[in-house]
Amino acid sequence: FTLTFFVLVFCSTNAYSFVNNDSIPGVEGIGGYILTETGKPVPGVRFAENESVITASNGAYILSEMSFPNASITPYKDDDYLNGVNAFDLVLMALHILGEQPLDSPYKIIAADVNNDGNITTFDVVQLRQLLIQVVDELPNNTSWRFVHTDYEFPNITNPWSAVFPEVVIDIVISDMDTEDFVGIKIGDLNNSVFELEQPEDNLVFRTTDIALEAGQTYELDFTSDNFEEIWAFQHSINFDETVLDFVNYESHLLMSFHHQATSLNTLNVAYQNLIADNLSEDEDEILFTITFEAKENALLSEVLDFESNFLQGLSFSNDVAKPTVKGIELIFDEAISTTVEEISVSKVKLFQNEPNPFSQTTTIGFELAQANRATLRVFDTQGKLVRQIEGDFNKGINQIELHRKDLSGKGLYYYQLQTEQFSITKKMLVL
Repeated sequence: FTLTFFVLVFCSTNAYSFVNNDSIPGVEGIGGYILTETGKPVPGVRFAENESVITASNGAYILSEMSFPNASITPYKDDDYLNGVNAFDLVLMALHILGEQPLDSPYKIIAADVNNDGNITTFDVVQLRQLLIQVVDELPNNTSWRFVHTDYEFPNITNPWSAVFPEVVIDIVISDMDTEDFVGIKIGDLNNSVFELEQPEDNLVFRTTDIALEAGQTYELDFTSDNFEEIWAFQHSINFDETVLDFVNYESHLLMSFHHQATSLNTLNVAYQNLIADNLSEDEDEILFTITFEAKENALLSEVLDFESNFLQGLSFSNDVAKPTVKGIELIFDEAISTTVEEISVSKVKLFQNEPNPFSQTTTIGFELAQANRATLRVFDTQGKLVRQIEGDFNKGINQIELHRKDLSGKGLYYYQLQTEQFSITKKMLVL
């Protein structure tokens, strides 16, 4: 019979790997590789038969001094639950459930069975979302990894539970043995991002106005985006100084699924998923969400609020659902005209999108003042040239200004800006 031997090699990672060597006698053992479906090595896998053995950085392992011929191999790994899990996995899972884009391999289907009941349902979406935004830090009915022997062929690739798939190799006969390899399945990872998704260079940008906070006042902070286009999903942490701000409320103005969770006294984790392809684009000046805080001390907003990835990595997924564009998350504070508590009013000004937009002859620009005030509406072309200016004293509440094409410089893109003593807000409009 043919017997394959292995030589143990001690690596700098303090893990063992192996090399096949038919010419070195005296070493008996079973070894192999544990890789993902796409061929990525899975390090850190242990074995029930010998917990001191761990797969190396290349996914290799060897179990020596085993009892033959009734030996078994039981790989397990139950840590780092969030590795490879992101908001886009929630989209893929939901699209599979709806039948719009079924998962294309039995390994991904097993990965989507988060609650380990042999089905993919909305309960799996709920549990994975809870894990992502850190309502829970582990899965109650599943491990973070599952393993299937590489040689196993699923009888039904669309239903991997139609037969019991082998997660343990038993009754190994050494005379018949070459190597025992496994496919590692990261639970919750449906887009094969485990071990490789890093912070991208480009960002989805959220914006809000920087203001001076006054102790005892409540603030509704509106957030917009310059590049919120064809977004399937995004996720990020919202961090605030709990000695200055008390969280009051979070309100989404988006139409699709949007969830948040306070994970500590000073952090909100947010995950958003969009499931309707015809509703992917949002107006760049539309308010996406509003966060309400109560100020406990005087402070500048930009000094006590950020979207840094302290708990949840800031990521967005856009464009092609089959191969989405991945971006990071960035928060930009638009500079207020004044940044002192004495000069900034607690009252807020709202500037609405002109209607109709685009327009060919006439459009109406509406805005809301919390109190009667003097305001100036300016219109600029794309070169920054002022083409129209309207000043006046306006009433508390909704006000409207009508613009005519003859007052502008022809068709094209324009910026219109509403300015008061406390605020300056700018939006875009298009003339046909």
